[in-house]
Amino acid sequence: MSVSGLFFSLMTIICWGLASFVDKMALRTLSPAMGVMLRTMIVAICVLPWFAWKIKTGEVAQVSGKALVLLAASGILATLLGQFSFYAALKYNEVSRVVPLCSTYPIVAALLGLAFMGESLSAQKLVGIAMVVGGVMMLK
Repeated sequence: MSVSGLFFSLMTIICWGLASFVDKMALRTLSPAMGVMLRTMIVAICVLPWFAWKIKTGEVAQVSGKALVLLAASGILATLLGQFSFYAALKYNEVSRVVPLCSTYPIVAALLGLAFMGESLSAQKLVGIAMVVGGVMMLK
C-alpha cells in the first residue's frame, strides 16, 4: 500500500470511529430517520462551496451519465438506506457491538468484486474474511 493510501485509510478509521461514537450520543434524543436527515443536510451545506469550485474548474461538466447514475445508487444505498439502518441499530444496541458487526460490509464488497469485476480470491483474502467473521462471532 502506498503512503497516501495508508494515510487516508488511517484517517478513515479515525473519522468513522469518532463519528460512530458521536452518532450514538446524538441518537439518544433523535430518531434514526431524523438523524439521517439532519446529518445529510448539514453535510450537503458543507459540500456546496466545494461543489461550486468544482463547477468553476469544469470538473462537474465532465461527469458521465453512467457515473452519475452509479453515484446516485451508491448514495441511496449508503447514505439513505445504509445510514438509516446503522442509526437504527445504534439507537437500540451497544456501539461496541453494532460498529464491528456493521463493519463487515467489506465482505459483501469483496464478494461482489469477485463475482462481477473479475477480482481474484487469494488465500490471504480468504483468511482475512474468515478473521472478520470470527471476530464478529465473538461479540455475541
